[in-house]
Amino acid sequence: MLDFFEQQQRARRRTTLLVVMYLIGVAVVTIATVPPVMLAASGFLGRGRDSILLRTDQPAGIDWLLHSEQGQILLAVSCLITLAIIFGTSGFKYLELRGGGDGVARRLGGRRLLTNTTDPEERRLLNVVEEMAIASAVPVPPVYVLDDEHGINAFAAGFSPSDAVIGVTRGCVRALTREQLQGVIAHEFSHILNGDMRLSLRMIALLHGILAVQMMGYILVRVRGRKAGGVVLAGVAMLVVGFVGGLIAKVIKAMISRQREFLADASAVQFTRDSGGLSGALRVIGGGHERGVLQAANAEECSHMYFVKGLDGWLDGLFSTHPPLPERIRRLDPRWDGTWLKPRPAPVYAEPAAKKAGIPLAPFAAATAAAVVEDLAAKASVRGASGGLSSDEVVRRMAAARDLLDGAPQLVEAARDPWEAQALVLGMLLDSQPAVRVTQLDAAKVHLDHAVIGRADALGGEVRRAGRALRLPLLEVALGALAAMSPAQHKAFRAAADALIHADKRVSLFEWCLERLLIVHLDRRFTDPRPTPVQYYKFTRLGAECGLVLSALAWAGGADADGAARGFQLASRALGLPGLTLGDRSMKLEELERALGVLSTVSAPLKRHLVMACAAAVGADAEVRADESELLRAVADTLGVPLAAIGPT
Repeated sequence: MLDFFEQQQRARRRTTLLVVMYLIGVAVVTIATVPPVMLAASGFLGRGRDSILLRTDQPAGIDWLLHSEQGQILLAVSCLITLAIIFGTSGFKYLELRGGGDGVARRLGGRRLLTNTTDPEERRLLNVVEEMAIASAVPVPPVYVLDDEHGINAFAAGFSPSDAVIGVTRGCVRALTREQLQGVIAHEFSHILNGDMRLSLRMIALLHGILAVQMMGYILVRVRGRKAGGVVLAGVAMLVVGFVGGLIAKVIKAMISRQREFLADASAVQFTRDSGGLSGALRVIGGGHERGVLQAANAEECSHMYFVKGLDGWLDGLFSTHPPLPERIRRLDPRWDGTWLKPRPAPVYAEPAAKKAGIPLAPFAAATAAAVVEDLAAKASVRGASGGLSSDEVVRRMAAARDLLDGAPQLVEAARDPWEAQALVLGMLLDSQPAVRVTQLDAAKVHLDHAVIGRADALGGEVRRAGRALRLPLLEVALGALAAMSPAQHKAFRAAADALIHADKRVSLFEWCLERLLIVHLDRRFTDPRPTPVQYYKFTRLGAECGLVLSALAWAGGADADGAARGFQLASRALGLPGLTLGDRSMKLEELERALGVLSTVSAPLKRHLVMACAAAVGADAEVRADESELLRAVADTLGVPLAAIGPT
């Protein structure tokens, strides 16, 4: 299995390479732009034909430029103008992209799909996305369809899994079979997990600055007036320099992007456990008349983000951001005979539930709960001395709980509806005691319509009857629907949720876990989604924080003192910090939250190590209870660690 954290580290190294290459490109473009900028500046600074550069009494050439006062001033001015254009444009573009994946999808003409759509094609697409989200243990991301794009293509965009979106062309939805579509979506989910999306957004912003010189050239060639001669000539020169800058940008994109497409293909096969769907999609694209070409005005700046090459032209072929289709296909199917496929999608029928199609999930996620139980029983002798579950087995059991969704179709449909999802999540927060529940409902009615609160009361009762194990799987589905709220709706919903949590003057473990998941996966969509910067690369000075988190997992699920001590010791040894001390059972959740805030600034490999240790604490007694699953998920998501990434490598 691919190590997604190693791929994230590689993505960070590619970011460093991108910055180095960017600075080299900026230097080249700046030096090449000096003569035209000087010519334009001299035309504006001079008087008529007596401009600084056109005066006959001034010696010309490099010597004058470097040693005369006027030449040095003009050189400095030209460099500053060029750098201001490049960095200013890059900064503006980065601010424009702060909206994350939603902004990118809208710029390409995407239309957000409603999670409760009844259109058969759109329902099939949403179900496939939901399956892959469950397989990769991340919240269901919003899905956008590019209705005007008839080529077969897709992309993932965002700063992190919490604000990611999936974009799919209309041609992709219509021309591919379900298995082929699943291969494409699995490929995009690998980009979500391995850190490629953040790199892609940074690349858009940085390279936009280099391309800005060409835009400035277009502006200068349109100047009119007595002094226009030198300025227009400078504009033509800047167009030429801008063309060179465009080539540099294409080279940078190609060098950074190509290899990660092979990695994403390999990851997609791991998620689906089938290479036929992905290779079939690539063969359909190769055999189609429109291939993956996009027509959107902003298609060029996002070209490195697509599933396949989205542009058509000799330069785009020469500096392609994607490997050739035959090479990708042969890596997936070495026996491929070189033939292409025609688009022949299977008939699309209504899909009442995402998992009815029987598509296998991730390598660590069994297809049914019964299969997981059988698998764990077979491994009982392996547990032997320790008697516990490995981190991989803990995740298997958590994945098995998601199969309970098949037995609650009405609750699943409620989780997919943006309005009902609000009521469903609020209903989970309602207490089982009638007196407390009345107090909670009265507090929530201040913030939301009474109809929503009434529906929350009804759905809350259904969730309690269905069982606690169903809460987390339902929440995973509901988060995708809640992401469709407007800012005003989000504000009212969160105020109501806070009122329910604090109405009885205490916060339960489940309430705390649910609030953490809302903060990570919902609130950040409406605020700043940028990740927390790394401050620590060792656990050396973080023993107290690690001890708090491991203690919380050791006590979760109602463990006794001996069981908690056993789980804590197992986890601390797994973390490489055997000297840690088990915390008190009555620790405050505020302390746990502060500890996680500090630990969220450690490097990605350390985060993975910590979450694996937490899973070891959960599995020490060979059981995974609902409280333990919810707390482990809250800790992992707060740290930005998808549970799909902690399996064996």
